[in-house]
Order: sequence, then C-alpha cells, then structure tokens
Amino acid sequence: MREKGGDAQSFDYIMTEQAEVMGYHIADNKLTKYYLTELLTDIMYETSFFGFKQEHLQAEIKQLQQAYSKLKRRSTKERR
Repeated sequence: MREKGGDAQSFDYIMTEQAEVMGYHIADNKLTKYYLTELLTDIMYETSFFGFKQEHLQAEIKQLQQAYSKLKRRSTKERR
C-alpha cells in the first residue's frame, strides 16, 4: 500500500507468505495494545489456512490471479 496506494493488488494477508506477514509493523496505539493477543492469534490463524508450511499457497495465488485476469478481460470485452 505504501508503494502503490489505491492501485495495490491485495487479497488479504491470508494470501501472503508467513515470513512477510511476520515483518509487518503493527500500529502502536491503545486499541492495538489492548487487542494485541487477539490480533496476533488472528494473523497466525489466517496465515496457516494453507497449512503450517503454506504448501498450497502459491497454487492458490496463481489460480486467483488467473481468475482475476479472466474477469478483467471479460469486463474489457463488455465495455466495447
């Protein structure tokens, strides 16, 4: 988001490598501090959706990207 702003393509952190997610900065505010355990639990749960080692993550990302491209092509054809 910092680099691409609103043009950033994101599918939630469920589709992100665990190593990258673990490097994210967490806001230092009262709300985050109060719910820190819940936040970290949610992050770990979501990033393990494709297995602890994320064995199938890359295949799922590829499938999602293909579906997105197909939808984008269809949308372009409909505009013509």
